[in-house]
Amino acid sequence: MLSDYRTLVDNLVRDDSGVIAADDRDQAIALAVVRYSTDRPIERVEEVEAAGGPALDLPSGWQPGFSRLVGVVSIRAPFDHRVVGAELEQTPAGWRVRLDAPLAAGSTAEVFFTVAHSVTTDEDTIPIKDREAVAGWAAANCMEQLESHYSGMREPTLQADTVTA
Repeated sequence: MLSDYRTLVDNLVRDDSGVIAADDRDQAIALAVVRYSTDRPIERVEEVEAAGGPALDLPSGWQPGFSRLVGVVSIRAPFDHRVVGAELEQTPAGWRVRLDAPLAAGSTAEVFFTVAHSVTTDEDTIPIKDREAVAGWAAANCMEQLESHYSGMREPTLQADTVTA
């Protein structure tokens, strides 16, 4: 859950001066989740009913700008499944799945695709074995914020009123 990541990031960063605000830390966590999702997305499958012809609508769980088509399996009859060549196609009406072979109207196909992970107060889809890595990415984002903050502070190395040779 989000509270676990907050605790892990706070423990890794140790910002005793309070430079990093809670919103900044949460944004760093969100960026780390996006990065993890890009490397290891969730693979989903949904049945989509064909309207007839060589195209299918995108599944309802498709995330525009993130999801990627993995494959399509045509469900012809019980125990008769076949992999269908497919690719995304942009049309004036929007994106859809273009198939190598037409499907009969009313038939169904299983569309395999990817979606991003989610870390909220109620949900955490990242496997527990990878939690430390995601928290580490978030902590690195926070450390960059600290670096930026402190690099602008200039104090003289030697503090003296006068220097004599």
